[in-house]
Amino acid sequence: MPQHTVIILRFREETAAEFEHLFEAEVMPLWREYQEKGKFQRALLSRIVEDHLEEGGRYYMLDLELPGMPEHEEFDEDPRFLSFLKKVRPLQAHEVEGGVRKPVEPAVWIGEPLFRV
Repeated sequence: MPQHTVIILRFREETAAEFEHLFEAEVMPLWREYQEKGKFQRALLSRIVEDHLEEGGRYYMLDLELPGMPEHEEFDEDPRFLSFLKKVRPLQAHEVEGGVRKPVEPAVWIGEPLFRV
């Protein structure tokens, strides 16, 4: 069953350019490879430009359409993608919880497409 995934990421303003550079260099080739193999129907990274967002951070929206959960899981477990995550996790915005500073977790929504034009 087709899958539509939306993920909201938050990075510190001072690390956002490094995130974008790493994404272009390491994830874009993977996206192209997966698309060529028919494992991605569409993949888009957008910088969120709403004016009511918290200052000091930069927000991004990942918007993916995939044939199904197996392709999603395959990508998430790809060693090249896991290597990328290790590099960018320290760049994410942080919050303090219980006296411990930790990266803000991405917000993830997975849906089944109903209509498309």
